[in-house]
Amino acid sequence: MNLVIFIIIISIVLLSVLFQKELLHQINKNGPYRLADLILYPQYLCDKNTKYMLDKYPDSIGVKYMIERFPCIKKLTKECESILEKAQLNNSIDTKLLTNIIKTQSEYKQYSKSFSNNELVLHIRIGDVLCSPDKKWSGSKTMGQIYAKYGDDEWWDKVKNYVGSNNINTIYLVYGSHTNTCLKESYEYIATIKKKMDCNVVEVNKNTADQDLMFCINAKHFITTGGGYGLLIGELVQKNGGNFALKPERTTGTDNDNNNIHFI
Repeated sequence: MNLVIFIIIISIVLLSVLFQKELLHQINKNGPYRLADLILYPQYLCDKNTKYMLDKYPDSIGVKYMIERFPCIKKLTKECESILEKAQLNNSIDTKLLTNIIKTQSEYKQYSKSFSNNELVLHIRIGDVLCSPDKKWSGSKTMGQIYAKYGDDEWWDKVKNYVGSNNINTIYLVYGSHTNTCLKESYEYIATIKKKMDCNVVEVNKNTADQDLMFCINAKHFITTGGGYGLLIGELVQKNGGNFALKPERTTGTDNDNNNIHFI
């Protein structure tokens, strides 16, 4: 019996290490690439700690989109920062422009997918929010509840009901990380989620943020636990004729309020 327990413990440890290795490849030495923050929050680039993305990720979807929308960011002068700050107050996301940039990326054919009506893409927010799932963030809700639906059995029951009522037979579980924060907690949470699902689950966890966006936008059914990245994908799915189900609240719980973001 002791040998069996030992083998189980070793297996869990090895699986956790493999999970961390799968995610660590996404962590770029150039610094985090924040795709959703670039697009949803123009003022984001005014921070001296985020300007590096313009130089480090020139061929990325986020940077290409921002240059098209705000050509002045090539120099990012004080005048340009003022333009970005004003745009932040009422930000209209040009989904036609963004979709065109996505579909003209050299990797698009490799990572895009045609989905059937019986397939669901489920995006899970992992990482830092799972290290402090009990920390209050917005009102009475915690970071884990807002972004990852951590411990929210009622919400997960809604997901299962949606799966059943729409005859979903395959779920593509999309998640990833651009930092090495909370990988163990993330592994444990993903394992818990997989146990909740009563159908075939395919994990999509080895892509960059751009590659996952390419993969998801043609989904027939899309659900996200929360966060700006999930919101961005969901809105693009909806524009492409898919169903953005269980759409989360438009506020992220941070100083950046999603209520002033419009998708046109």
